[in-house]
Amino acid sequence: RPPPSGRPRAAMLLHKLVPLLCLAASAQALMPNTRLVGVPAITPRAGPVVMNSNPIVEFFEKMIPQMRRKPSIEEAIALCRDPESSGCDVDMLEMIPKHR
Repeated sequence: RPPPSGRPRAAMLLHKLVPLLCLAASAQALMPNTRLVGVPAITPRAGPVVMNSNPIVEFFEKMIPQMRRKPSIEEAIALCRDPESSGCDVDMLEMIPKHR
């Protein structure tokens, strides 16, 4: 038996369903996207920290103690023999007369 309004049941159902679907579609369109595009689902982990040696730092660490050691009396005499020598310093000049 037909409904009292004269419309078929499918038409009435469709008439109520279409606005509901349009409302749901427009609400979904306004929702912000929570998934970042291009980001992998699994984030890679950083590897373990490996302490590699640096040859330049090792060179200077070896040179610093040699630069701080006091020269022998023979080295001081050899370096201070020439007045224009750039290797002779005040400590060497004071060391030579004390040795003699």
